[in-house]
Amino acid sequence: MNYLKHDRSSKSVLDYIIAIIFIFAALFPIYWILTLSLKNQIDSFVYPPTWIFKPIADNYIKLFVDESFVKYLINSLVVSIISVGIGLVLGAPAAYALSRLKIKGIEWLLFIILCIRMIPPMSLAVPFFTIFAKYRMIDTYLGLIIVYLTFTLPLIIWILKAFFDEVPQALEECAVLEGCSTFQVFRKISLPLISEATVAAAILSWIFSWNEFLFAMILTRESAKTAPVMITSFMKFEDLEWGLIAAASMIIAFPVVIFGIFVRRYLVSGLTSGALKE
Repeated sequence: MNYLKHDRSSKSVLDYIIAIIFIFAALFPIYWILTLSLKNQIDSFVYPPTWIFKPIADNYIKLFVDESFVKYLINSLVVSIISVGIGLVLGAPAAYALSRLKIKGIEWLLFIILCIRMIPPMSLAVPFFTIFAKYRMIDTYLGLIIVYLTFTLPLIIWILKAFFDEVPQALEECAVLEGCSTFQVFRKISLPLISEATVAAAILSWIFSWNEFLFAMILTRESAKTAPVMITSFMKFEDLEWGLIAAASMIIAFPVVIFGIFVRRYLVSGLTSGALKE
């Protein structure tokens, strides 16, 4: 008996040690970027690195005063919010239809939608660039939104379809008997029941759009350039402005972290519960 207790205690200690190692590995890069953003140019290049230094806010001030960083943050915000909004408007009815329609070949349709999400972004960059250049959509919000929808819409459809499948159809049949149309059943009965999954899908889609770099780098110039792309302007041939790069990285990451903290309940329950059982 004592042997079993000792064995469980050893496993518990080992679990804590592994957890601490993972947490340290995850948080150390953030700590490193944060300290780098608070150092001056000289301290940034000192080797070995200085652990004790006088923190300054010059990099953050320069970003907002001299580098017009706000403009690119607004671009990121506009493109990400609109693409997620359109994705939900299109994706929720599509997921509901795919969940309720019993037609031949629907599994293949779902598989094709999933494959679109799994295509390497780089393989689509050239076709998108060629098409957008022809229709003068390079460096526009519309171009980026269309590209982001290509990847967020399949994600939204797949997440929401799985939860629509769990909605008891008896509830919908009762609503139909009460005189509701198919759209009213979808809007008033099914959609509210999967609200947490909808929030989770929106969060994941927004994080993708907010952080996306490759397409924004290729398809924008100045007007629609996003904040992640703007960071590359600090990598010059003659110098690397590590302080500005680190400060911009912290500012871009900050909304994602804060947003994730406030909506973590919806994110976790929306992705893991699937609690609606008939």
